[in-house]
Amino acid sequence: MSVMESVINMPTEISLAVFGQFDEYVKKIEKTLKVTIIARDSDIKIIGSDTGVKKATGVLNNLAELARRGNQITEQNVDYALSLSFDDKEDAILEIDSDQVCRTIAGKPIKPKTLGQKKYVDEIRKKMIVFGIGPAGQVRRI
Repeated sequence: MSVMESVINMPTEISLAVFGQFDEYVKKIEKTLKVTIIARDSDIKIIGSDTGVKKATGVLNNLAELARRGNQITEQNVDYALSLSFDDKEDAILEIDSDQVCRTIAGKPIKPKTLGQKKYVDEIRKKMIVFGIGPAGQVRRI
């Protein structure tokens, strides 16, 4: 197993959101992908196996982009970004975030949170009648 190293430049205010309180989100990424993440000023160094470093880099870049778009990074975002990285669909989280269904009276955007929800919303936009039957995330076309 070869050890790889990657460096990401991330502004401090973005890295604060991505790292989470007491670095809990980065610790979760490190543990899940078996990498070491070291932050110095605005540089973030990721050390580990080839696949672990690539997946961690993708996850951190996508979470940083979500933070740049004004989203609050939550543990749910981190967990979902990690699960998408195992399916090699890291960028899907940005596609999901760009789909806005509507806004609340207070102006907060309503967006799908998972690929299954996005598929469901897309079907609602295409068809006159859509039934949500069965497990969440499964779309059946009639």
